[in-house]
Amino acid sequence: MTQIPPDLIDAIRRAPSEAVRKGPNHDLLLGRRRQVYRAIGKRCEPFSLNPDCVGQLRRANLAIISIEKSDPALGEMSSSRQIPVARIENRKWIPCRHCFAGEGRTRKRCMWQHCDDFSTTDQEVLICIEVGYGAAQVISVALDDEIFDENGADAEITDRDVDPHDLDVACSAASVYANGPVWVPTSDPGRRRLFWEWWLEEAVPRAWGSGDFLA
Repeated sequence: MTQIPPDLIDAIRRAPSEAVRKGPNHDLLLGRRRQVYRAIGKRCEPFSLNPDCVGQLRRANLAIISIEKSDPALGEMSSSRQIPVARIENRKWIPCRHCFAGEGRTRKRCMWQHCDDFSTTDQEVLICIEVGYGAAQVISVALDDEIFDENGADAEITDRDVDPHDLDVACSAASVYANGPVWVPTSDPGRRRLFWEWWLEEAVPRAWGSGDFLA
């Protein structure tokens, strides 16, 4: 595995604030996650072919690793209810995003609309739908990268401070793993903590080590 640079190690160490370990909801703020994204590598120009610009590819790999963490437990349920789940086909937009941009954006819009069209209070179905949103966002990361401030001005923002279209894949994955987002009373804070600890300690280093290869 490629050695993790000091700035990324520092971002990982700073990200798990007291809220993750000791707070009642064990959440990792969106702003802290964006610090990690920024440390993974610089943002490239759209459709850049610069071989040294692998930050976006690593972030796309991290998106895949994140949503696949929640995928296996929901596979049977989601397929039986015809709800989109992150699968291997999403990866085709990563190595050649300049070739698949139009198709990818169309697919992302269709997946997002498909999830929006479900109107239900069934928590089980809502969790499946969250996987669908996360799968759609995987495509966005592959095409347009994760959203983060280059200067770190967004360090304290939360998931509820931004438009749903601007949330990261990890938000969806954590919500599924914890049986709901942080604002849902029936969600599981203990599982949320397990997810974020896994994300920081295993998923981020794995995504970094993937370099310019798919996770």
